[in-house]
Amino acid sequence: MALAGALCVLVHTVGGFTNRSLCAQVSSLFGGPYTSAQATYDLRRLRLKGLIVRIPHTPSYALTPEGIRVPVFYTKIHSRLLGPGRRCSPCARAAAAGTQDHRADR
Repeated sequence: MALAGALCVLVHTVGGFTNRSLCAQVSSLFGGPYTSAQATYDLRRLRLKGLIVRIPHTPSYALTPEGIRVPVFYTKIHSRLLGPGRRCSPCARAAAAGTQDHRADR
């Protein structure tokens, strides 16, 4: 999700984004280390899937129209389904744990 969030932030860059800028953005969103090798792997996968294109004669990448829609969709879904304000009810937690909530039997 940190990669999708970083792509949403980097969509407004005029000259595209580089491996280095992606590393910095993802590591700040992820809250942990994100190496250049990981960014290279992710950039390659995104390019092969058609979500980004390489800007000719530069080390920069730009998002395609599909590459804009996909990260925005995933970040919206993540924030709506798993956002900080969402809490599981005791019954839902018990069902997820495979136990029965005995308060409902009273």
